[in-house]
Amino acid sequence: MLEIEIYHFYSRCIEVDGCTDSTVIADNFSNYFKKIYTCNDQTRADKLKADFYKLRNGYCGLPVPCDLDFDTELVYKAFTKLKRGKAADIFGLSAEHQIFSHILLCQ
Repeated sequence: MLEIEIYHFYSRCIEVDGCTDSTVIADNFSNYFKKIYTCNDQTRADKLKADFYKLRNGYCGLPVPCDLDFDTELVYKAFTKLKRGKAADIFGLSAEHQIFSHILLCQ
C-alpha cells in the first residue's frame, strides 16, 4: 500500500514558485533560510562553534538498541496521524514542518 502511495506522489508534478526542478527548489529553500538565520557577530559564532566541537572531541555516541529501529513506513504512519493547524512545539516546529519535511513523507 505504501509503495502505491509513494508512486502516486512521485507521479505528481511539484511546483514551487513556478519552478519544477527539485535541485533549484532545494537551493532556493537553502538560500532563503541562510538569509533569514544569520548571526549578528561572526567572531562570536565561530567561537561558539569551536567551543561546541571542543566539548564533543572524541565523542562517538552510544549503541542504539535494536528495539528502537524504525523505517520510513513507521515514520509515514506516525506523521499521517499528526493534527494540522495546531500550535508549534517548544522548538517552533509544527505538524506541517514534519509532514512536509521530506518528499517521501508528504501525503
